[in-house]
Amino acid sequence: MVLPSQTPASCPVVVGRGPELAALDARLDAARAGRGQTILLAGEAGIGKSRLAAEARARAADRGMVLLEGRCFEPDRTLPYAPLLDLLRAHLAGQPAGAVARDLAPIAPDLVRLLPELARSLPEVTPARPLDPEEDRRRLVRALVWLVTRLAAARPVLVIVEDLHWGDDASLEALLALARRVADLPIALLLTYRSDETGSGLGHALALLERERLATEIALGRLSPADVDAMLRAIFDQPRPIRADFLHALNDLTDGNPFFIEEVVRALIAAGGIFRTGGRWERRSLAQLRIPRSVQDAVLRRVRTLSPEAGRVLHLAAVAGRSFDFAILQALTGRDERDLLELFRELVAAQLVVVESAERFTFRHALTRQAIYATLLIRERRALRLTVARAAGYGDPCRSRGGIRPARPRRDRGPVGGGAAWQPDPRGIGIGVTVRRYCSTASDTSARSRRSRHSASGRGGRHSRRRGARRRLPAPPWGTGAPR
Repeated sequence: MVLPSQTPASCPVVVGRGPELAALDARLDAARAGRGQTILLAGEAGIGKSRLAAEARARAADRGMVLLEGRCFEPDRTLPYAPLLDLLRAHLAGQPAGAVARDLAPIAPDLVRLLPELARSLPEVTPARPLDPEEDRRRLVRALVWLVTRLAAARPVLVIVEDLHWGDDASLEALLALARRVADLPIALLLTYRSDETGSGLGHALALLERERLATEIALGRLSPADVDAMLRAIFDQPRPIRADFLHALNDLTDGNPFFIEEVVRALIAAGGIFRTGGRWERRSLAQLRIPRSVQDAVLRRVRTLSPEAGRVLHLAAVAGRSFDFAILQALTGRDERDLLELFRELVAAQLVVVESAERFTFRHALTRQAIYATLLIRERRALRLTVARAAGYGDPCRSRGGIRPARPRRDRGPVGGGAAWQPDPRGIGIGVTVRRYCSTASDTSARSRRSRHSASGRGGRHSRRRGARRRLPAPPWGTGAPR
């Protein structure tokens, strides 16, 4: 038997990106032919931008292109030129000192000024004297453009800079200058960013690229259910289709986000819920699916950026359901519309909630809501459910004799083998329109029950009275979206 820790949960192939890969191939071929390209890979977190960039890297290597790489990191937002200096360091680190001195002589003083560690390899080079920030920016841009164009004179070049949503303004300006220079050179410039996290600096740079017709954008969407099936089959090395109930449950929970899919599968394997034995995958019964730590951490990092008031609204929304009405949250918080809208702006800016309509909002991902809900204590959940029920208008017409009861969680089977696992309904059911539907249904049910009792008493049918008495009201709207 293979232990869970020894079992990979990463998809070994790229799934559902045929058109995007074809577009990348076309742009790389155009760059090799001397028609420079600037390519933007855009999409939400976890959608597969880095995976596609890795494919571009491999395909560029097959075409004999030189590779230059840099990456932006969240803590480096205040460090000017951080991704570009990393790019230069990575390239120069593999070059002999003599080659650096010979090949980079025109820009060596600027490089030593920008990268002081080069002084050990180039002791005879005197660093350029410090100037004002604007002149330093021009020096870096000049050094970067000179280096890339010199390399491109010998072989086509692919420059990759990832996660521009964390890039500083100076780096964005330098990359914009490079994009303006590559049009007639065998250079492909590949830039990735989260389309839902474009700050003012990146937004301005993207607007200039679009206005000047300098770039082609490839937007990555979520995977379809068929793509999720192909991804799971590749992960499990299973030629036959994945069992439909597991596929639909996983697709609903992850919204077709490749990172979420891999993390949920990894969590299932780590917990021993899915394991490989005798050359095939089997499954045990799970009492509860835990939110993967990586997903929980990513969500909570965003939650920690919120004000206490916005955090309170977020937890109430998590209890209300995957989708929820503005009016319900307004009734719950007692805030006026303007104040509550400002709190919702915080939630939207933190990429936790999206606007569905003027009256309705929804969590960006089902797992986002589940991760937030999981932070609540059981007692908090019960109290908040009751609070939501009262604000939603669950009075006497909508309350059963024993009080408001959450619906029983549904159970889903695994991809292979027997057993069942508790799986929260990731879609949840919103409170607004659903409450009206629920109360209407409850009233109809009560009316039918009264008619049944009246009919039974008129006929003296004891069995009919018992059958009518056993009828239950429908479950409250959050029952399938929040575990007890």
